[in-house]
Amino acid sequence: MMKRLPILLLLVILGSGCQDNSREQAAKETEAKPLTPIPDEVTLEFVRELWSQPHDETGVIDQVKQYMRPGKWRILRTFAPNGGTPLTTEISREVKYVDRRFIVYQYRVGKFIDEGTFNQEGGEGVGVIAYDFEDKVLKCWEFVTVEGHEGLEIYLTGEPDSTFKNITWKSHKMPKSPPGSAVFVVQNIDDSREKLVAEGRMLNGNETIGLIQDEMVLLKKPGSGS
Repeated sequence: MMKRLPILLLLVILGSGCQDNSREQAAKETEAKPLTPIPDEVTLEFVRELWSQPHDETGVIDQVKQYMRPGKWRILRTFAPNGGTPLTTEISREVKYVDRRFIVYQYRVGKFIDEGTFNQEGGEGVGVIAYDFEDKVLKCWEFVTVEGHEGLEIYLTGEPDSTFKNITWKSHKMPKSPPGSAVFVVQNIDDSREKLVAEGRMLNGNETIGLIQDEMVLLKKPGSGS
């Protein structure tokens, strides 16, 4: 029996090595495949389909990994309208990687931190962020999913600097907001990529109608305990 133990141990080691090699080979084959193109028109149905897929970190492109980690995030968002009372809301966001190039997330507006003039409590939605190699920008589409109010909330592009730690975001579509509405935000990413802080402006035409501050903190990574 004692003589058989080294043989059994060797078989276990060899078996583990074969599994590791298979995983590495699968990862290389995945990375060799062309990326799924970003649709010309990103729809709520497209994002919902992405969200229905499991989180997968195999072959994820560097630009996605550099920008945002997967997991559960808490966002504290403050909007200070000109001449009005600042409002801070807490938003929960769950993020996952899908199909190598997409950051897909689901969010819920949780509660007010301060009293204010705008009421979005209970709002829910989904979004997707992808890096466009041709335009060299991040692109973000966010949709409301509350029944009776479904649809595109905002479409933005974010231009990263050379370090990929400072992203300048600007909106292009805000169909649920008054005509002429726009958002301009600069987002800073810490070295651990577990905290993102942003400051910006809400515009109506060329007029600033309020200031925006965001603080995003990663609370839990995929597969970690509560």
